[in-house]
Order: sequence, then C-alpha cells, then structure tokens
Amino acid sequence: MKTLSSADADALDRELFSTCNFDVIQLMELAGFAVAMATLKQHKDDLSHGILIICGPGNNGGDGMVAARHLSLFGVTDITLYVPKQPKTDLYLRLIDQARQFGVTVTDDTSVLDRSYGVCMDAVFGFNFDPKGGIRAPYDSIIARMRDEAAVCYSKLVSIDVPSGWEVDVPADEQRKDVIRPNTLISLTAPKICADKFDGNHWVGGRFVPPAIRDKYGVHIDFGDDIVVKQ
Repeated sequence: MKTLSSADADALDRELFSTCNFDVIQLMELAGFAVAMATLKQHKDDLSHGILIICGPGNNGGDGMVAARHLSLFGVTDITLYVPKQPKTDLYLRLIDQARQFGVTVTDDTSVLDRSYGVCMDAVFGFNFDPKGGIRAPYDSIIARMRDEAAVCYSKLVSIDVPSGWEVDVPADEQRKDVIRPNTLISLTAPKICADKFDGNHWVGGRFVPPAIRDKYGVHIDFGDDIVVKQ
C-alpha cells in the first residue's frame, strides 16, 4: 500500500478543505468514528477492562474525544478521557461536553495514569508534529510514561495516525529506540511513511477522500462495505 510523506499528507488535507469543502468538524467526526470502530474490532475483549484516551492539543486529540463518544455508543462503559491542558477553542470544549453527556469521564488529573486499563489510546500528536524540536511539558513526561509503563498500566496501546514522538517520514523499523511501541496503529486517510514496516496491528480509516484526490495521491484503499480495513 502506498504511504504518504508528511508534505503529501498535509497537501491532501488542504485539498479536502479547499477543493472538497469539508470542514474540520466533519472530518474529525468521521476520523474519530473510524478510530472507535477499528479499536473495537481489534481490542473488544481488552476494552472490557477500560480504556484511557490521552488527548493532545491538536486534531489528534479531537479525534480521540470523538472516538470516546462513539466507543460509549458501542457499549464500552469504562472510558476515561485524559486532557492534560484545558482547551480554549469552542470546538474542543463542545467535544468534551458531548463526551461527558455519553458517560465518559473527562479529567486533567495525572492520577488516572496510575490506574490499570485494558487499552490506552495515544491521541497526543499527529502528522504535523515534528519531534526533532523536542516535546514540551506536560506531553514529554506523558509520552515517556506510555513508553515505560506499558506492561504495567495497560494491556494494549493504540496510536492514532502517527505514534506520538515518531518521525512521520521515517519507516517504523528505523525510528529511534526510545519511542513508544504501540500494539495497534490506526492510519487516517492513508498510511504515512512511518507505517511502513510497522509490525503491529495496522488499520486504515477515514473513508472520505473523493476519487480525483485518491488518484492524484495514489491513495487506493479497498474498504469494501466498511469504514475501516485491516492491513
């Protein structure tokens, strides 16, 4: 399957907004729904032991917030949304409020990191983040805990689109040794270069790219009659 560079992924996203007249809310809803569906398909048994969704400040965090709501609709009852920094934009405040209305626990309390969960979802950084400049607090210590305490605090780690701290344009087997190692990667729109040689469970979601743009970027994914597909 073709993978996209960070530059191509950014250009494709821009075309979805400009040429196709999508807005952020539409794409985030579709992406978060796909993330929830892939997580349910891959880790249904693990979800019975709860899920911690760690949200960053950007679109990846928004995808995680949407995924939390849909997981609740799918019957998952123990969902904790950890939002380390209080969002200031109306969109994220509304997503948090919606999650709460569906029974999701939303908190900025670091003590939730000390609990045990069946699944931890990494919704911190996406493909626009460059780790070469360093990771700022509080996300540096949070990502370190996801890496170091994986075996103790949760059974499975799921990353959205790009594992936080990874270099987007570097294949999985060439990433630094000190990064997180998710069990499952859910690529959105199309896999990025970092998904190449990924040795875990790999799903693709985000079924919203029109034919002309699929052809332009060589993004041809056979979803069949589903919204996600396992690679």
